[in-house]
Amino acid sequence: MRCLLFALLITSAVQLRAQEVLYATDDDLRAATQVYAEAAAVEVKRQWLLLRSQKQDVEFTGSLVMSVQVAADGKAKATKVIKQDGDIARLQQLTLQAVEQAQLKPVPQMLVKGLAVRQMPMPSFQVSVPFEGGGADHAGVEAVDSTPKGQYIRKVTQAVEKKWHLYRALGRESVLPSSLLVRFYVNKEGKVEDFKRVEDKESNDWLNNITARAIRDAEIPTMPPEVFEMLPAVDKQRLKIEYHVLIY
Repeated sequence: MRCLLFALLITSAVQLRAQEVLYATDDDLRAATQVYAEAAAVEVKRQWLLLRSQKQDVEFTGSLVMSVQVAADGKAKATKVIKQDGDIARLQQLTLQAVEQAQLKPVPQMLVKGLAVRQMPMPSFQVSVPFEGGGADHAGVEAVDSTPKGQYIRKVTQAVEKKWHLYRALGRESVLPSSLLVRFYVNKEGKVEDFKRVEDKESNDWLNNITARAIRDAEIPTMPPEVFEMLPAVDKQRLKIEYHVLIY
């Protein structure tokens, strides 16, 4: 059932009968909710960066963390600033605009039905802006997730972040405005596989090298059995990680 839910959210190729979702466990529904939230978070991040690039002459100060609750149609049902630092008026306006304009897909009906039956909340995620530096705290948007999978992802990105900032501090190169998105997989032993640069048109050799080195050298813990068991078998039960670094 878990694999079916993942396939439904990712490819929409699997059609479930309405009653089937009622037999999903709470963990199944949380995992499916997380898949949707992660995709929504990435789309909001993409829209935010696009809007920010169009306002190069505008100064944005402060920082904020905004929570976003999604409705069944994929529209933002509620937003709330849960953490802020400094003058965030312009930053908040830009972030709200990104949330509004993001092309979020509707939440799959089977998931909506399952969450309603179990009286569980609709998908939500957090937007942490501005996006700058490297690592999870500065890499942008993270879906709210307290499941074993979410906790393990956090440990992976923290391990990468620790090395990234170390190598950045040790380097003597000038830090130039740049952007890099990479993808890699973590197997059950905590080893990195299939590292790939996804978007590097605005990157440079320094950023490419330091990020690849940080990911390669990160001390990633072994994957907990409960996380390994919930990963889709179609991808060799590896955990996919997308890591974004933006410096401006």
